[in-house]
Amino acid sequence: MTTIDTLLEQIEALPSSPQILPKLLAALDDVDADVSRITDLVSFDPGLTAKLLKMCNSVAFSSGSPVTDIGEAVNRVGMREVYRLVAGLAGKSALQPTKPIPGFDADALWKHCVTAALAAQLMAQDQGDDASSLFTAALLHDAGKVILAGAHCERYTRLLQHGSASPQSLVQQEQILFGAHHAEVGSRLLEKWNFPEAMVAAVKHYPDPAQAGAWTRMAACVHLGDALACQLENPAITPAPQALELLGQTPESFAQYRDRTLENFEFVNALCRL
Repeated sequence: MTTIDTLLEQIEALPSSPQILPKLLAALDDVDADVSRITDLVSFDPGLTAKLLKMCNSVAFSSGSPVTDIGEAVNRVGMREVYRLVAGLAGKSALQPTKPIPGFDADALWKHCVTAALAAQLMAQDQGDDASSLFTAALLHDAGKVILAGAHCERYTRLLQHGSASPQSLVQQEQILFGAHHAEVGSRLLEKWNFPEAMVAAVKHYPDPAQAGAWTRMAACVHLGDALACQLENPAITPAPQALELLGQTPESFAQYRDRTLENFEFVNALCRL
């Protein structure tokens, strides 16, 4: 952890912590939690509340008369859909550098992460896994790139632009150049932000899911979400066979998730318009 902690200390200001998300995840996992627990957590942040209501009333999510409060939003679209929107709103701040970094395309990174999150959620729902946690892990899986870009600026943005033919080769080059790769850095950030151990492990090991111990399925799902998002940007990218195997997937079923993600792409576009 020494190298990573030193790296984090080099950043003048870390990205904003999506501190509401671990609390909301805990509430979603609590069988005794009711709508009021969710609404209280969200309503505590007036800015977040305003943005959430705006999203619920947008063309992409509106289903009739305008939603005027969080309780109504939860009743209208459901707790997990509200969570997904809140995760998007909070996650964008976590993936934004605190100041512009020349050559670093934060908007492209955000679109990639939202696409990966949507794909991971679809897979998790079909597999009976925790869709909300996997959506969040995939949404934040590249947070470490923001840290590396902030700490190493020109070297890292040059690496992103020219040095990586695949996610696996990017991880290898990061390790050589900086002593840690972006997944390790991102997982340390999630740990500082008090996310659950499972999510920290899923982000840390998504480049090599077999190393995730008890959380190999989660790591594999994040890996496949990332691979799918990468493939939409570069058709030559393919997922690691071990990740497919861990979730009982095949190249053919993976292609079906790509199609389903594209069918639901308005969600990605809506979050990218935030």
